[in-house]
Amino acid sequence: MEITTSLPSSEVQLGPLLQITMQGLIGLLVIVLSVRTALRRKREGRPHSWVPLMIPSAVFLGLFTSFGVHMFGALGGWPESLGTHGFPEPLIVHGDIAFFVFSALLLGLMVGVPVGLVGCAAVDRLRSATGPLGIYVACNIAALVLMHTLAPGELLDWWWD
Repeated sequence: MEITTSLPSSEVQLGPLLQITMQGLIGLLVIVLSVRTALRRKREGRPHSWVPLMIPSAVFLGLFTSFGVHMFGALGGWPESLGTHGFPEPLIVHGDIAFFVFSALLLGLMVGVPVGLVGCAAVDRLRSATGPLGIYVACNIAALVLMHTLAPGELLDWWWD
């Protein structure tokens, strides 16, 4: 799915390589910010220092769930065919945003987490980030499991195709 942004006088489309790179960098940035915030909160003695680690997966689940509700309401049921032909523009934008966030989280898990683990193993100062990084991974895996367990099959069929 390609992200398209409508501007007043023109339309901008991101190439697939640029889009994947941007999503991967955003996913990596989300991991770094989440782990850093959790470590800072823990050092300050704040309760629930792990909450920032849950935010990215909660945002994705919220977007995915609201997209499913939006789709069902806008179309009067689940789509009969693949693609976005016949979808209202707000639904297409909603789907693009949800897919972008999903892709960023997935690329972050596939690329950012291994890089983070190598960094934690190689640099003594980063070893304390191993626990929060594990919690971040567990939250994202839980979000994926919830997505597949609770979402209607018709929505998942459309999402993955």
